[in-house]
Amino acid sequence: MVWGQISILDIIRTPKDITPPGTYIMQIASGDDHIAMLTSTGVCYTLGENYEGQLADGTKFSRNTPIIARKDVKGIATHIQGTFLIDSTAVELWGSSAFPREVDTTFKAMIDIPETVTSITSGVLFSFILTETGKLYSTGMN
Repeated sequence: MVWGQISILDIIRTPKDITPPGTYIMQIASGDDHIAMLTSTGVCYTLGENYEGQLADGTKFSRNTPIIARKDVKGIATHIQGTFLIDSTAVELWGSSAFPREVDTTFKAMIDIPETVTSITSGVLFSFILTETGKLYSTGMN
């Protein structure tokens, strides 16, 4: 259930079930005006504003219903205008970021971490990446 405003596309005055049919949501993360959801089967759904490509679908089209961003995802995180997709060997950042990187035409950047990433947390201009060995990496303006 969601309460409040997911994006400027859909103001919700009463709770609305936005769970994609047939899924079980294990993890959620929200940015400034978008949300990412991770299912028990490793499928990441996103919805909301997409002006920086933060919905991880390779477009800048905003969505008011969940779309599949990627499969085989191990974890998710968001920041103000971006979405992190974590798998066992890589971290993708979709949308804008506060740290320099090479961006391809799909609004995606790869973040090189020499170990398996277990979680990420972000503020407006920075991100922290935790690995399975307990190392903490920082990126951005911190």
